[in-house]
Amino acid sequence: MGFAFICEGDTTTHGGRVVGCNTANLVYGKAIALLGDMVTCPRCGGIYPIVSVKSGLNMTFGDRPVATDGDKTACGATLIASQGTATVAPTAGQGSPIGGGKSVIAQARSAPNEPYRGRFQLLDDHTREPLANHAYTITSADGRTVHGQTDANGFTSWLDSDEASSLTFTNSGASPA
Repeated sequence: MGFAFICEGDTTTHGGRVVGCNTANLVYGKAIALLGDMVTCPRCGGIYPIVSVKSGLNMTFGDRPVATDGDKTACGATLIASQGTATVAPTAGQGSPIGGGKSVIAQARSAPNEPYRGRFQLLDDHTREPLANHAYTITSADGRTVHGQTDANGFTSWLDSDEASSLTFTNSGASPA
């Protein structure tokens, strides 16, 4: 199950609106809200930060987790997503953006008690089309590095590990994200 991204202009249960998000990360042309972004609140008479986001989504931009439908502000208001098609779902490990107009979509682990195994699909942020034959480097938190090139459908090679690990993605043909 996925949770819809909160974007600039989305509303709250107190009648407020999300304001002042960084426009570097967009969903349907609207900036994605992150932990710490501000929300107006007419009921409480002020502007308050987003302070509570779902754990386990493991999606961050600039080390700040994304805000999704149902998250909370400092005044207690609940965020309400204006769209429901751009979502994020809980994952087993933390990832990093690869930058340069690209997205990464994780393929799920097969079973909870088996070794971690997965691959990722790289998509163009604007067209949402798979990035075929795209060079990449994946580095795990313990320093293991995998270099490769996506297949015709934009997928990385399969990755295997005995434990969950944070992964950093970089485009080996350009500077790291």
